[in-house]
Amino acid sequence: MFMPALTKQTEELRILQALEATRLMTMGVKKADACELAGISIRQYDYWIGKAPAAIEAYQKVVIESERVRLADLVSTQAILLRELIDNVTQPGTTAVAQLKVLKYIDKIKEELEEKLGVHTEEDSAEIYLKLKGPTTRVETSIMA
Repeated sequence: MFMPALTKQTEELRILQALEATRLMTMGVKKADACELAGISIRQYDYWIGKAPAAIEAYQKVVIESERVRLADLVSTQAILLRELIDNVTQPGTTAVAQLKVLKYIDKIKEELEEKLGVHTEEDSAEIYLKLKGPTTRVETSIMA
């Protein structure tokens, strides 16, 4: 059975459909449903993602971008919730114990973000610098005496 070659435009369309299915999958849609919504079969999806090297690169960019957007949404939501928490805690009548708990919680979140994002204070940088200076010497009594 002879299959005519696809035009360049049709190939690009199929790759775009595969990438659209990929985008939908990164949003939590099942593969079969994502392919159906994108207008291709699962078999076509696998073929076009595997065939075109540019599709794999574009796929990686789509995944990275969707992850970046998801993390930005999480950070934004967290900032809103923290602002509401601070507003509620700073109301007159709030106990000092509750305020201290909130401060500890915020400090914990700050440390987690610093660790995750690789942000260091000047003290951390100084400590790292001291560790990189090399071995330290120590004074010991000679066993040869």
